[in-house]
Amino acid sequence: FYYTLLYYSYLLYDTTILVPDKYPPNQRLAHFQRYNRQEFFRRNQGQHHNLTDDRMELLNTIGFVWNTYDTKWRTKYQKLLAFQKIAGHVDLPLKYPTDQSLANWVNKQRSKHRKGRMTHERIKLLEDIGFRWERRREQLQPSFPLFC
Repeated sequence: FYYTLLYYSYLLYDTTILVPDKYPPNQRLAHFQRYNRQEFFRRNQGQHHNLTDDRMELLNTIGFVWNTYDTKWRTKYQKLLAFQKIAGHVDLPLKYPTDQSLANWVNKQRSKHRKGRMTHERIKLLEDIGFRWERRREQLQPSFPLFC
């Protein structure tokens, strides 16, 4: 499976290995990836695991993603930075047809912050780019051209 993962990253010109959980071309590859992440989690929790140092090192050399949540968050954050570069701000409206998933992510960040479920690192990253935790009234409807 190592070489299959390597080939997958080569095909996508991707520097990280993040095969979708449901990957019809190769379900066994998706399962292999899930299994190794579960074993990594068990290892970090001090539980019995089957992840050897050699396997972990080998997967690390090809950019295997152990924490998909962090990688997905950083991908959305990069999209928000791209939006900011074009629009000059990060105040996405609730409805943003150009990239509704980004608008949903922005709203989710506000919700997590309100509930106290966001790391200090993420709060700082967002605040450093001018992120507003409270939605302004004009954000309910787009008052600027649709970018991206």
